[in-house]
Amino acid sequence: MDIIKYISISTFTLLFICCSSSSEVLEIITPKFTATINAGSGGTVSTSGGTYDQGTVLSITASASEGYEFSGWTGSTETSNVINITLNTNITITANFELIEVVETQFTATIIAGTGGIVSTSGGTLNEGAVISITATATDGYEFIGWTGSEETSNVISITLSADITLTANFQLITQFTATIIAGTGGTLNENTILSITATPDDGYEFVGWTGSEVTSNVISITLNADITLTANFQLIQVAINYYSSGQLVANNNISEWFDRSLDVYGMKFLVA
Repeated sequence: MDIIKYISISTFTLLFICCSSSSEVLEIITPKFTATINAGSGGTVSTSGGTYDQGTVLSITASASEGYEFSGWTGSTETSNVINITLNTNITITANFELIEVVETQFTATIIAGTGGIVSTSGGTLNEGAVISITATATDGYEFIGWTGSEETSNVISITLSADITLTANFQLITQFTATIIAGTGGTLNENTILSITATPDDGYEFVGWTGSEVTSNVISITLNADITLTANFQLIQVAINYYSSGQLVANNNISEWFDRSLDVYGMKFLVA
């Protein structure tokens, strides 16, 4: 008949000594433990755990997903996302993650239109790096002349925000002058307008000059910087009547002084003394 004795060697290990008349058998039984590894929302763990022998060293890595960061373990006081655990009991641990809070830097853009125009936007509070497009449009009788707060010269600009800004679109009244052209065209024109004028005589007349300008050509160009009045002057073309007398060609409207009669032949005038 076999005799079985149980002897406690340590807390978890038992030596079972079986005795019989024929032999002795020594059997060592090692306890097993379960490790349950969980990942919270926002990440993963390198292992989900399992059942392991006592004393097994379990390595675990917690990896955060994009936009999240590792924040600690539930079931362990370790703070690193990579830990090593020696199993001496059943364990359940959870890797925790939290959403990374992105704090956007913001700036204020203040866009103002001066007298004589409008701007396409008044601005606002925008994130750093935002691109704001602005168009300055002059109203009738005004023209855009530049920005206060920017060195840009175009009325259409794009600005990347990296600080608070205040921009003012500036406009000015267009200076106008009156051009009065007699015997030609006239009207009200803007300052520095180049006015081209051609004086053309009627049949039987010829151009003789301008009143209001020293230019002698009948075609002139004038840059307006003041009110002007120009008069194109013309005169009747004088046609000389030529007569032949004593071998010389003379001009005289009083035929009777030289000749007592005349004869027209096919348009030709013959004078007889």
